Amino acid sequence: MNSMKTSFLVGAFILLAHTYCNGQRVDSINNKNIRWVNSFQMGSIVDKNKGLTGRLSTSYLSGLNYGKWTLGAGSGIDDYEYFILFPALLELKYNLFSSNNSPFVYTYGAYNFLLQKPDFNNYNYKSGLGVGAGVGYVWNLGGVNLFL
Repeated sequence: MNSMKTSFLVGAFILLAHTYCNGQRVDSINNKNIRWVNSFQMGSIVDKNKGLTGRLSTSYLSGLNYGKWTLGAGSGIDDYEYFILFPALLELKYNLFSSNNSPFVYTYGAYNFLLQKPDFNNYNYKSGLGVGAGVGYVWNLGGVNLFL
């Protein structure tokens, strides 16, 4: 498969696979529902020198949503060239609007457990903490939300 076709397919898959499903109502406070939510994310790792690599990055988080706030915890797998990371994640997300379609901001922290690939034992990578933040947009698609 040529590189352009692979890049297009991976890009389309990333957009479609980053879903967020609203679950059952857990409780309510001040007439706002507390809901159980799940998020599955999948993408391709991009190398600064090689571009799209075809190696996958996935994560699954579960948590609670109250109003515009969501707090979740989960784990994932990131397949890099020389090692594989298994992050244990915490994520805090805030939707800017109270509608089904809204921009959002998020921050996360993770402890990354590292598994060295056998062919690359001469590299000295270690497990450790990681943090990040970002912005995105959520669209509602009939009960399932799609994130960008």
